[in-house]
Amino acid sequence: DKKKYPDLFFCNCNLGYRRDKYSGNMTRKILANDAAEIKSLIDIIEPENIICLGLDTSVVVIRTLIDKKFSCNRVSELIGTGEHYIYGETYIYPVAHPGYWGTSTRGEDNVIADWRRIRK
Repeated sequence: DKKKYPDLFFCNCNLGYRRDKYSGNMTRKILANDAAEIKSLIDIIEPENIICLGLDTSVVVIRTLIDKKFSCNRVSELIGTGEHYIYGETYIYPVAHPGYWGTSTRGEDNVIADWRRIRK
């Protein structure tokens, strides 16, 4: 009855991926398995912002919501100058995954700048 942040919602792009302590080896194919469910969830919740962690999650979300043929193989190319993508009234922000590989690939300064561009 006392929600501290009722305007926040977090979920994985792939709803059935994790088992026990299993982690890693996420692929676009695995992410795409739940694409229809994620789209339905987004259409119900109508979030103001979607923050996609990592290249593959970003590509699958953009393919699912905006352009089925969208393709990109480099996170720096995907993020570009920091422009967001739009689905209806929802802003989609691809960011490097905040884990070790994403931060080392994108560079810590760029990762910080990418998060700062997200509208409030």
